[in-house]
This record gives sequence, C-alpha cells and structure tokens, in this order.
Amino acid sequence: MKIWRDGSEQTIEYKLPEADFRKSIIPEQCYDCPPEYFVAGGLVFQPLTGPLLRSLGQNTPLLLDYYEAHPPIGERTGLILLSMILPDDYNRGYESARLLLIDEINGREINCLKDVKTALEETDDGYHRIRFMPAESIIHMILDAEELPATTHRILERYRIPKQSFMNPLQNKD
Repeated sequence: MKIWRDGSEQTIEYKLPEADFRKSIIPEQCYDCPPEYFVAGGLVFQPLTGPLLRSLGQNTPLLLDYYEAHPPIGERTGLILLSMILPDDYNRGYESARLLLIDEINGREINCLKDVKTALEETDDGYHRIRFMPAESIIHMILDAEELPATTHRILERYRIPKQSFMNPLQNKD
C-alpha cells in the first residue's frame, strides 16, 4: 500500500484483516448464504441483519431503524425478528403481526434461531409465550403448544415450504 507520510510517498506492507460480520449484533453483510429462517405454527422467525433491513427500504419500521443505530446493551448477541405470519386457524388474530423483535420465548432470552427452536421444544403449562421487545406494538403472543407440531407440518405443506428451517452454522452464534 502506498501512503503519504512526512512529506513523501512511502510503500508499506499491510494485510487488511478479514471482516467478520458475525461479531455484530446486527450483521451488516451475509455473503454466500441464503437467508436464515425458522417456521413454527406459521410464525416465520429470522435474524435481524443488514441485508434484511435494506430489503425493507422505506417500509422499515421506526423501531428497527432505532435498533440498527442503537443496539440493545447487555449480554445479547443477536436479534431475532418475527418477520411475518403465514395465516392459519392456529394463529388467527395474530396474522397481521410482522417485523417484531423477539425478547423471550417461554422465559428464555432469544439471541439466535437455535434459541427459538430450543425454547419451543419445552413448555410448563401447555402454552408457548412469546414476549416482544419493549416498545413493540404487541406485547406478547400465547399459542397452544400441543397443536404446534401438527400445525407447522400442515403450514409447510400448504405453503410448499421445503424445510422448517435453514440455520447457517457459520452465521449462528452460540
């Protein structure tokens, strides 16, 4: 690389460090990888990423813009979004919910898609409780845990979704 120092041009050797976007709470880029997702009961969960935010363009909710500029402080390593709901009798009443950041599912803090999957595998009282981040338009959702597996299977078939999830091992943070 050529630089200008002390009034003259100098040549120095410098190797640029490789960018690791996985270290950011909202990864700016996700190269060579399809979008990650997890579908459960028609709810479509996705990690909040720079490419996803850019795809929303001017339709980006104000709260997502805020989180991009001011990520939450604390132990959080990632943000998961309820990006949309595929309508079904199971999720009736919630079908218009979209682009909401998840705080907890069944009392477990959610940082990645693996956390969503793990949290939905257990429940204490037969219901799944999804709590959203403060200031979201919806505070929480309550879904029947017993019906979730059959509903998910039905929705995957109805909407011709080949797999319940895609979780890139290179992108997931443990």
